[in-house]
Amino acid sequence: MAIRFGFNKGNALPQGWLISLALVNSRFFKACKLTLSNFAIPSLIIYDNIRVASKYCLFKKPPLHLRSDEIRCVPYRKRPLCAERLESLTVPFSIFEYLHVTGTLPNLKTINFEEVEIIPRFRKWLDKRDDISVEHVIIPIYMLDPRVIYPIVFRRLLRSHIKDRHGLQSITFTTRTLDNPFGDMKDLLQQDQSATTINLRCYVSNLTKYDTTTTFDSLSHITSINEGLIAIPWLHKMTNLTSLHLQSDQSGQDQGMIDQLQQFYFGTHSLNTLELNISSANVIRLLPRCKTTPITSLTLAFTDIDRLAVLHVKGNLHSLFGTIATHLQQTMIKQLEYLTIYMKPNNIPFSKHCLSALTAPLQLHCINDNQPINFYRLVNV
Repeated sequence: MAIRFGFNKGNALPQGWLISLALVNSRFFKACKLTLSNFAIPSLIIYDNIRVASKYCLFKKPPLHLRSDEIRCVPYRKRPLCAERLESLTVPFSIFEYLHVTGTLPNLKTINFEEVEIIPRFRKWLDKRDDISVEHVIIPIYMLDPRVIYPIVFRRLLRSHIKDRHGLQSITFTTRTLDNPFGDMKDLLQQDQSATTINLRCYVSNLTKYDTTTTFDSLSHITSINEGLIAIPWLHKMTNLTSLHLQSDQSGQDQGMIDQLQQFYFGTHSLNTLELNISSANVIRLLPRCKTTPITSLTLAFTDIDRLAVLHVKGNLHSLFGTIATHLQQTMIKQLEYLTIYMKPNNIPFSKHCLSALTAPLQLHCINDNQPINFYRLVNV
């Protein structure tokens, strides 16, 4: 098992990189075509028409994953095959509208509902077909109490996309609210289906403003949250949280918040991924202090590149990374399977040798000398 350590991170699959890889030689081209045609890849965004099965197209067959606004990119004559093959679908939505996808879709296993600011509108291709159809739907929520808007939106999305769907294995919501999107699942599923047979996941990101005194009986539906420290008071109710991404650019933090965060670390049994986008001045305070936190993947993204450069000039950078190394050795290093550390932005004003106080104690080995700087560490499991 290797721990990965670097100065860069990306969630989407870069199309430029993919094309460059495919152009290495004919064998790479065939391998890329085989992968794109036979695996559902949600991270790949399609922007324009794809000439499926043409000589130089990387798609031998229609993709196994599409966003509802990408169906327009599939040639009209290939739509029946697209509908038959489609395994994964992402439906962007807002609290006002969404693009509704209908059709038999016999092999659909995964539906991802993703909240966005603006829904793409392509009225020229919003056609109705038996095999696969896309329709722009406006949600009539005007004059409603804001507290009931999200439950109505969630109910509409689920009712319109999972009705008469057999074989669904996973439903995921990425949203900006703490409201439970799965509250009506039992009423919507077929008689021969059970909510326990479908993997339900809820990712909360860019949380809409809540009064910190707002109470929830349970937030167990949330499996991942990406938010500032405002989310900390509710963490103890997220009993199924597996991924926590905290963002804070401030050098000073409220001690009460820090204490609540440490209490959550101590009590959690499900958290396995932790990402901290923070000032280097806060790194030790926001890392778990206990050895029992079941974190296997840790990412530290330092946002104060100017402060790090000043520490480097003053000769104090070595001490900072040495302190981080000591803390990790005393707490979670034996449990970690992956470790990533990078700077934002990526233009590091000092050499990787400045990191020796961190890389040496943790037995990290350099992979390359260019940006991004990456290290690995072998771990006995």
